[in-house]
Amino acid sequence: MVSMMQQQRPQQQKYYIRKSLVSVEEDEYNEFKGHRNFSVEELPPWCFHRNSDRRSRKAASRALNAFLNSGRGGTVYLGIIDEGVVKGFYLTEYQKDHVTLSLEDLFSRYQPPVTPEKYEVRFVPIFGPSEERDFSCMERTIDKQTISNHLKAHLLRTHDFCWCDKDLAQRIEDGEKQRDYVVEVHVFPQRPSFKMNASGEYKAELSTVYVNEENKCYFRKSACCAVYSTDDIIELTKHQVCEVYTPIIDRLRGEIERLAYDSDD
Repeated sequence: MVSMMQQQRPQQQKYYIRKSLVSVEEDEYNEFKGHRNFSVEELPPWCFHRNSDRRSRKAASRALNAFLNSGRGGTVYLGIIDEGVVKGFYLTEYQKDHVTLSLEDLFSRYQPPVTPEKYEVRFVPIFGPSEERDFSCMERTIDKQTISNHLKAHLLRTHDFCWCDKDLAQRIEDGEKQRDYVVEVHVFPQRPSFKMNASGEYKAELSTVYVNEENKCYFRKSACCAVYSTDDIIELTKHQVCEVYTPIIDRLRGEIERLAYDSDD
């Protein structure tokens, strides 16, 4: 029997207006991408400069790696171009699966791997200025055939078209109306902290430093992604240690001075 229809209502009804200018700019916490190439392998050949490792297009992995390593978090907006204009992508449910799997695959290749609680993916619909805000596009209708396609393997780590991309092309050719989206990848902040472990000892928990799929380590500097060397990371670690321990040392010194003052009385 065909399984019962299942529907999931969106928790948030955020949306973008097509060709509008967004209210945020590229900065320490925001990065715009007019494509959805997560890893370096997904970049098309034409964006590489001949006899050089320079590229006219940068994979989203650089910014994601930088947001993780900087510890302050940030958001990569796929479908918003550098000028801050909403462009978006047509995405079927199968292509949404592809985007999610591609990101999971990318983060699994980081050292150490990035765990799911460190980030979140959101598909935000785009509407025309006078278009009705119909959020039924956010509902997932699942039947027997749809389940079969959701379980179908996707082509990852390549610039070649996946079956889900060809499926979209066929739908457009058949005149089927498609919804476009901005894909938001939110990286959550991770701040150094000072906690007690299971044995009752206090220990500093510093921000994790991740190496990406190109064996590079990026940090966010204003609206740019800077490659850090081993020496740079050592200096950063020293700074984080001071940031965690200095307030504790100052507090202990204050208590010692207070106790010394009380004993004199």
